[in-house]
Amino acid sequence: NRGESFTFTINAEDPNGQTDIASVFYRLYKTDGTMVVNSQGISEFPMFDDGNSTNNGDKTAGDGIYSVILNFPASQPIGVWKFEFQAKDKGTPFKLSNMITSNLIVN
Repeated sequence: NRGESFTFTINAEDPNGQTDIASVFYRLYKTDGTMVVNSQGISEFPMFDDGNSTNNGDKTAGDGIYSVILNFPASQPIGVWKFEFQAKDKGTPFKLSNMITSNLIVN
């Protein structure tokens, strides 16, 4: 429901170990299919594995479970919003993980 906070979590693993993960992020698509881009031009929003459950929703730092607390303000449209989750490693050139897609119905 709009105005209610919720937490997304996703497990990320790298064959070279957790320390090889540079970032885990999500992209968000509105009900009309347009990608959300913030005022700074960012469309890849970070997830956290820092143990900061209050600000980020992450329970345990360094366990490979990345989290983010979100909410949809009342001004946002109801309907199906699409999330795409992906991880990036520290390699040169960096590699991207497979993409996980999840739809969320916003009321």
